[in-house]
Amino acid sequence: MRAQSSIEFLTTYSFLFLIIGVILSFLFFFSTAPRSTIPSQCTSFSGPMCMSTSDYINTSAGYSLLTFSLANSESVPINITSVSTLINSANSIAGGCTPKIVYPGGYFTCIAAMSRVPSVGSLVSGTYTINALACNGGINSFSNNCTGGASVLYGGSFSTQAVNFKDLIFSVIALQGPTTQQNYPYVSNPLSLPSGWTRVQNSAWTSGFKGYAFVTQPYVGGQYWQFIGAPFPATLSSLSNNAIAGAPPYNSMASLAYTAVYVPPSGSLGSSVAIWTNDHTGVYTSTDQRSWTSATGGSYLYLNKFGYNSLTLGTGINYVAIVWDNVGGGGVQIVNFTGSV
Repeated sequence: MRAQSSIEFLTTYSFLFLIIGVILSFLFFFSTAPRSTIPSQCTSFSGPMCMSTSDYINTSAGYSLLTFSLANSESVPINITSVSTLINSANSIAGGCTPKIVYPGGYFTCIAAMSRVPSVGSLVSGTYTINALACNGGINSFSNNCTGGASVLYGGSFSTQAVNFKDLIFSVIALQGPTTQQNYPYVSNPLSLPSGWTRVQNSAWTSGFKGYAFVTQPYVGGQYWQFIGAPFPATLSSLSNNAIAGAPPYNSMASLAYTAVYVPPSGSLGSSVAIWTNDHTGVYTSTDQRSWTSATGGSYLYLNKFGYNSLTLGTGINYVAIVWDNVGGGGVQIVNFTGSV
């Protein structure tokens, strides 16, 4: 009788014991898992969708840097004017987003610097706020950079872990050119789109600590500075697969890669961007995105294994835009942020 009662008890409550066991297993996993296995969360309350977030801490320079990748889910282009974050009643000390003008479905990158430095592995939670102008006039309003759009306020929350390694997020726009033009024309403002060129893809690239090495075949796996050459991301699949006509009618393609970099006051000297390429590359920098400076002297870099090391970034938020196109053969593009960034 006692054995029968035990069997009935186990039959009745075995499912409950199983659920308790699963819950305890999850709790044990998350309490002992390394930081890389616990996912970050980013939720949009309104406006653009927040795709990912990270928090890089720099103990020696005394700051932490939140980086967000977002996508414009609105039906109209937006002109981003500012971004800020709030963590435990502490506001960010500097912030910015790039590109400033974002088409519907387009990706953009935001960063916000904090004066507080959490410990490695600690959970960081807070909210972000984005101020923008809604370009209700559509693309036609871009002639004045959408300065007359309606003011909108977006926001969301985030939760991530503090880490001592940095992820650089590049918001990338792939472009298709007219069949009468082989190369992407040099422009003084990378936010503008030259006549005849259309946007065909939007995405985000995430690279390691201070840069990347993206290459076409047969350069994959080669050593370039401290980087190993990796295939161009799928965003530029047509470009990276060398599907570029070398004679008319051209199917010219190009990419615009935007990122934002924060330089603390202690790191303003010696913080630079180095470019190494054997294809057409144009580099622009800006502190406000209204006026851009060509870092390549008003032309494309077109030299094999060319190191460009004289571009110095100033204190605060810096915006970098990299234009790259392929003229028919394989290509190498390496970007390296040196110095105290």
